[in-house]
Amino acid sequence: MNFNCLLKQNFLSARVKESDVFILFIANQAGTFYKQAQRTVTHMEMIQAYKERKTILVFADSTVKAEYFSKAKDIIENYIELHKRDN
Repeated sequence: MNFNCLLKQNFLSARVKESDVFILFIANQAGTFYKQAQRTVTHMEMIQAYKERKTILVFADSTVKAEYFSKAKDIIENYIELHKRDN
């Protein structure tokens, strides 16, 4: 990981740690993608918020929400059911 990416991650990690709530806005565009981390800044922030056990509020754009309910929801539910059966 390059030095600038590491500095950015440390800065974001500190901001997330200071927060009480993490608010995630999801749209059909991605933000800055760090190739070495294989994640966007927002993704790294969300992972940190999850690790810190922060309350995470998610707001999704109507386009993303429609895509989820038309395609991803069934795939995710099937995956969860398979996981439950296997464990």
